[in-house]
Amino acid sequence: MVKDIESFLRKDFKFSELKIVSDDICINNSNEYLDIDSEEGGLISKLYKKGEDRLFKSDKMSSCDTILFNIKHDHMVFIEFKDMNKVDSKEKLKEWNEKHYKSILVKISDSILMFSYILNKKYKISYDSFMNIKKSFIYVYKTDVYKDKIHEHLHNKFSKYKFLFQNTLFADVNEFQDFLKTNKL
Repeated sequence: MVKDIESFLRKDFKFSELKIVSDDICINNSNEYLDIDSEEGGLISKLYKKGEDRLFKSDKMSSCDTILFNIKHDHMVFIEFKDMNKVDSKEKLKEWNEKHYKSILVKISDSILMFSYILNKKYKISYDSFMNIKKSFIYVYKTDVYKDKIHEHLHNKFSKYKFLFQNTLFADVNEFQDFLKTNKL
């Protein structure tokens, strides 16, 4: 099923280099990834195009930055990228959490809802079929300082969302790039 989904999306939406979809925190590899939130040609910009034929009628939708399609394991991996280099103390971590935590939760739920809706309306894949696909969420952060505390904090905040995802993981940008290389994604 994941192979079909990736194939459908590749025909209709833009796939870009890793540096672009990662909001400039990763270096490029030889692969391209679903470009969800670029203003020019990203999936969301196409869904909100002007005119009566647009798929979404609301004004705003938030989403993760990209999705990895692990065809071998029939698994979709939702990815959010953040540069957290300015978070270098407990106080700044608390401020960051107050500012960003709710928006990340909205991105997680909106991503699931948006993709289930797109796959159903555009490609006739049932909601149940989509919900039965294995899904994971990886929050990829870039920081040169305070790594252990940031990782621990993210783990504590997001571990309660395991009911939505098979895995909820947090990775430093270097760990994530190693993950991509190891899994050939």
